[in-house]
Amino acid sequence: MAKMMTLRMKPMMEGIISDSQSAFIPNRLLTDNILITAEVGHYLNRKQCGAIGWGALKLDMAKTYDRLSLLLQQVQTNCLVHGCRVTRGAPPISHLFFADDSLLFFRANHQEANQIKNCLSIYESLSGQMVNYQKSSICYSRNTGEGNRDVVAQILGVVQAPNFGKYLGLPPFAGRNKRGAFAYIEDKIRQRIGSWSKKLLTQAGKEVLLKSVAQAMPTFSMGVFLLPSSTCTAIERTMNRYWWGSGTDRGIHWKAWDTLCIPKKYGGLGFKDLRAFNLAMLGKRVWRLLTKPDSLVARV
Repeated sequence: MAKMMTLRMKPMMEGIISDSQSAFIPNRLLTDNILITAEVGHYLNRKQCGAIGWGALKLDMAKTYDRLSLLLQQVQTNCLVHGCRVTRGAPPISHLFFADDSLLFFRANHQEANQIKNCLSIYESLSGQMVNYQKSSICYSRNTGEGNRDVVAQILGVVQAPNFGKYLGLPPFAGRNKRGAFAYIEDKIRQRIGSWSKKLLTQAGKEVLLKSVAQAMPTFSMGVFLLPSSTCTAIERTMNRYWWGSGTDRGIHWKAWDTLCIPKKYGGLGFKDLRAFNLAMLGKRVWRLLTKPDSLVARV
């Protein structure tokens, strides 16, 4: 009975659930919210003029993608809260939800801050869940005045931050220092490879670890951002040293990494060329934008 109801309701869910929620809905991806967040974060970072400042509130709350979304849609429909438009013709973005990762966007003034606070209070009373305001934070566009920044943060009871930090495990936007923004990927892979013992593994064991673990770690980031060539090269050098090393010895590199990346049927070992793989992942993303122009991320 439950399965029958699920199958009958599944085609209608996309029209019922808000576009700003990318969780558990067919034809919606987790990375859509990351791309939208990057666009809004870039807009907030670059907006230096204009009388209207914008705020981005990052909430620490469990599973906010249900009731709270309905409340925010109602206040946005009644023009009590205005969503952020990154460009002319783009839809307003007032909130982005995926499980417990929640971002709210609104004009940085006391009227809209009070409306957001009221929605959160109603949500808490109806659901029994509590917002952890100590772990929540708010950041602003550059044109927001100091007076409005202090007032909004005081109304919401959260601390001010230079940006809303990582969203769904990725930085909100890369900026000019892309190598620094994605340095954590290189560090994680280096630490993981450094924890493996070379003495206890054969070359076949090393191949399995490198392909199934090390090369898979940056896949999520590569599906959203174009990593710097220097980052891809550094990761490949780390894997190359591990492949040819033995114990504490670095070992002689008898073949170049480019040769190891050739498919096995052509004489290589089938390792990934990370730069080419990154471009392929982004090409898949572009194809989705072209074939699904009505999705929220394509309209933004």
